[in-house]
Amino acid sequence: MQLMGQKFCDHKGTLKLKYIKDCNTHEGMIKNCPKNIRMKEWVPFVNHTLTTKAKVAKDPKGREPSQWKMFCLTHKRKDGSIISVATQQVVDEFETLSRSELESSELIDKDEIYHQVVGNERHGRVRRYGLGPTPTSIFGANPCLLELLGKLTKANKLNEKMLTKVEELEKNR
Repeated sequence: MQLMGQKFCDHKGTLKLKYIKDCNTHEGMIKNCPKNIRMKEWVPFVNHTLTTKAKVAKDPKGREPSQWKMFCLTHKRKDGSIISVATQQVVDEFETLSRSELESSELIDKDEIYHQVVGNERHGRVRRYGLGPTPTSIFGANPCLLELLGKLTKANKLNEKMLTKVEELEKNR
């Protein structure tokens, strides 16, 4: 059952990427119906995709929300109040840690603070995203050491080029 739910979520995501993402208008999305889906099923799918409830989790750039934002979205009522006392304690602890991090000179990601408060995920699971998503599908694959070293050498070469350009510009003044 869990595998079927995951495949359904993946299929919906694929449909959105292939047939909805590039269309700007509602009519264009409806006209872009896949051949293997009936129009009477496609129209409600498009209508749901355009609702604010379906879009609330995504940020303006279309990326998945942070785990902290997802926690807030799933633990508040429609009026904005917190669901339970335990949730309020988590929110309070998160806010105190966030304030203390702002006062210190270190920059720490909100997700790191979230993990300090809530604890680490079980291997292969992502809280509050349903059955389908895995950490890799939400946050992307973790780069291996060789990829990171390659990016570092590229950045160092680019930095050296920029420094030489700056030196040349200063000499020409």
